[in-house]
Formats: sequence, structure tokens, C-alpha cells
Amino acid sequence: MNTEVMEVSVVLPGGRSVAGLRMGSTSGVPVLALHGWLDNAMSFVPLAPWLDSANVLAMDHAGHGASEPRGAGSLYTFLEYVEDVLSVADSLGWARFSLLGHSLGAAVALAVAGVAPGRIERVALIDGLGPAVTEPGEFPGALRRTLTVRAAGVRGSRTFPTVAAAVDRMLEVRTPLARSSAELIASRGLCTRDAGVAFVHDPRLHLPSLQRLTEDQVCALLAEVTAPVLLFRPQHGWPVPHEVVARRMGLLAMVSVVEVPGGHHVHMDAPEVVGPPLRAFLTATEAR
Repeated sequence: MNTEVMEVSVVLPGGRSVAGLRMGSTSGVPVLALHGWLDNAMSFVPLAPWLDSANVLAMDHAGHGASEPRGAGSLYTFLEYVEDVLSVADSLGWARFSLLGHSLGAAVALAVAGVAPGRIERVALIDGLGPAVTEPGEFPGALRRTLTVRAAGVRGSRTFPTVAAAVDRMLEVRTPLARSSAELIASRGLCTRDAGVAFVHDPRLHLPSLQRLTEDQVCALLAEVTAPVLLFRPQHGWPVPHEVVARRMGLLAMVSVVEVPGGHHVHMDAPEVVGPPLRAFLTATEAR
């Protein structure tokens, strides 16, 4: 069983670098793994024993982990994450590949599968079934609130006296998360500063986005997905209205659901629950 994890970096058109962790087998099926908001590639390391026969690149999204932030004046919009995934795959020479996404990464994975259905073999989702939306009638008020927050500017990253203190803060603001999982994310998400440590992610990630899709736009994307989809739904995961889940699942051509105990980061807190069905799904060879 190959559980070795290696640091890699990919340079995108324009010169910005995207970092990540390579795991599994270089001769296996190619898989891009996409983490959640304010997490990083380390969040997929607990699954490494079950990804040994796949060729996995767990990438750090822009401004997360060891990836470079977006340039001055740039925004962190949902569709830019989608573009980055396709650019990374192009840089790797992957004409066809599978996707593994958690939370934000799951939303991005589904959008990529809808935008480029001919390139995507399989899509595995952990507690995520598409992006959050703003309905047309809500847009003016949402935009006013967003502009007000953005006009106030972004605060710099807080300095913590110790790694333990930074982890304590993560556990205060995150959904239920095991301390060992928070420590793993922090091992790639902190840097030394002054007399303590600070989170390395771009502070602009905390600003609300100026770009939100409507439910109709999301549904149109999902209707374009042709790849088989496996959705892990943790018992105590992110709350999504039942009607939204039902509607979106109904648009997918091939979708299977695995109900698992645990919370939003179940793939980290209980990888032995997610790992076996994930391995079987990603390495399945039946014809589509």
C-alpha cells in the first residue's frame, strides 16, 4: 500500500503557482482533490491509504495552503475556482480525470463536471452538492451588504502565541471537528510570525463574494453533468434544505448516495468510513 505524500507545484498561465500534495500511484486513474474553504490539501491525507491505487493531486486553492494568492485587485469568485481546476488539469496534461471534492471543493467539482463533461470520468462529493445561491429578488440587498463589508476593508491575519492557540480558534469557529483533524490542517495552514503563528490563507478570503449564482444557473450546470457521481452525506453535515438536495440530485444523470455517521469533516475525522466506498468508486472500470 502506497501512502507516500509528496509536495508538488504547478505553474498556471500567467505565472501564478498552485501547490498541492501528490499521493497514490502515478500509474493510477488521475484524480484532482479539492478541499473546502479555509482548509488545504492536507485535509485529504487521512484518506491516503484508500487512494493508493489512484493518481491523486490534492491541490491548494488559490490563497490557501502553499498556493499563491490571487493578484492585487483580484477577487475570489466561485467561477475562478472552476477555471483554476481546469488550468491545473491542463498543466498536468490530464485530458480526462476524476474529481474528489469536499464542501466548497464539492461545489467546484460539480461545476467543473458541468462545464467540461467530456473531460470528467467520475465525481466524488463529501458533504456538498453545488454552491450556495442568491435568488434574483435577493440580489440587490445582498449586493448592498457585500459592498458595505468590502468597503470596510480586510483585516490582517491575527497572530496567536502558539500553534495550540491557533488550533483552539479553529475549533471555536468550525463545524464539529476533531482536534487531530484541526491540527493536520494547521500543519499546512500556519506560518511563523513575530512571537507566534498566523494563518497563511489570504485574508481577502473572508470578504463576501461579489459573484453569486442563482439556483436556475446551478441547476443548468448540474443538468450537463454526465459522469457518475458519488455523494457522501454525513449525519451531522452542513444543513441544506431537503427540497434543494432532491432537486439537484434529480438533475444528475448517475448519482449514488452513501449516508455516513459523522460531521462536515467526516473524511478527516473518520476516514475509515469514507475510504472503502471512495476507493471502489474511483477505481471502478465498468463502461459508461
